[in-house]
Amino acid sequence: MKGFWPVQLGNVFCHARETRNAETIEKYARDIKVDRWDRWLFNHGLVGPAVGTVALCALIGVGWGLLAAGLHAVTYVFFLSSSINGLCHSHGYRTFDNTATNIRWLALITGGEGLHNNHHGFPRSPKFSLRAGEIDPSWPIIQLLTRLKLARAESND
Repeated sequence: MKGFWPVQLGNVFCHARETRNAETIEKYARDIKVDRWDRWLFNHGLVGPAVGTVALCALIGVGWGLLAAGLHAVTYVFFLSSSINGLCHSHGYRTFDNTATNIRWLALITGGEGLHNNHHGFPRSPKFSLRAGEIDPSWPIIQLLTRLKLARAESND
C-alpha cells in the first residue's frame, strides 16, 4: 500500500514500531505467551542477536562468525523479510481475494513466507502451501517438532 521501495527499504522500521503498538499485538499475537526465553533474552533488543553472534564466533572463529552474523542480518532484515511485504503485495499470483500475492521462488528461500496470499487467506494457519507446486519448507519442520513434542498446536480462540 506504501509502494515497493518504501517497504523494501523501511520494513524493519515499520515492524519495530508495530511491536510497541498494543492494539497490533492484541490483534495478531494475543496467543503468544511470554516465557522465560523472552524475559531473559529476546525482549531485550539486541541481546538475542548478540548471543547468536557470540555463539557463531565460538563455533567457527571470530572472523567467520562476525562475517556470518553480518551477512545474516543484512540478508534477512533488509532483503528477505522486506521482500515478503514489498514483493508479495506487488508481484505474483493470487489464490484468494486479498492484497497479497504468492511468489513460489521466494517461498523456497523464506521458509514459505513467499506464499503470502495464502497466509492472508488463512492468517492463523502454520501451513502456507495449499496448491500443487507450492512448497512451504517450514511445514515439515513444524510437523517434526510437533511429533517430538517440542511444539504443540494451540487453540485458535
